[in-house]
Amino acid sequence: MRKICSAYGILLIHDEIITGFGRTGEMFGCEHWGVVPDIMTMAKGISSGYIPLSATAVSDEVFDAFKGDLADNVQFNQISTYGGHPVACAVGLENLAVIEERPLVENSTRMGALLGSGLQELKAQHDIVGDVRGRGLLWGIELVQPGTRDPLPAPQVNRVIADVLQRGMIVGKNVATVPRLECVLTVAPPLIVTGADVERIVVTIDKALHRV
Repeated sequence: MRKICSAYGILLIHDEIITGFGRTGEMFGCEHWGVVPDIMTMAKGISSGYIPLSATAVSDEVFDAFKGDLADNVQFNQISTYGGHPVACAVGLENLAVIEERPLVENSTRMGALLGSGLQELKAQHDIVGDVRGRGLLWGIELVQPGTRDPLPAPQVNRVIADVLQRGMIVGKNVATVPRLECVLTVAPPLIVTGADVERIVVTIDKALHRV
């Protein structure tokens, strides 16, 4: 692992709220590139959404910067009504144990490769699929106007989402200030997904794309 910003005297902060805890096929997304951030934010996967829980991890250097006597005025004071909530922390610990015991990170790698391959086939079959990108069990399907790189209009993107929902499956959509990103479907099945589940995901999206 490497700390890429220490040579420049700046801090590297990684937002692993979505990508953390196995979602990309590694415990944390930054591990794909061998990077160690100075500060890392975490949530969602830390409790698998069973209870609200988030955390921030820091390097020894950042932690040490807040050490000192009261007179030094360097302490980090964080006061929150639910900070360090024992029930939430207990759920988080048990959830992490399940992730390690099953083992779900490895399943994310295997099923993610299968899912990615299936979604790439959709790109070859549908001219409204401009790009397919992702890692592990986090994928985006960019929908475009046929023969162009222009985003597919929102009503048609929403039709795909609605059709998938009618078939008993949920896909998301990027909501951003950049119009290009609003045409990207997000596919993020649970870490317990099976090969049969992946096949159903691909077939369902395929049928919905045929309707547009």
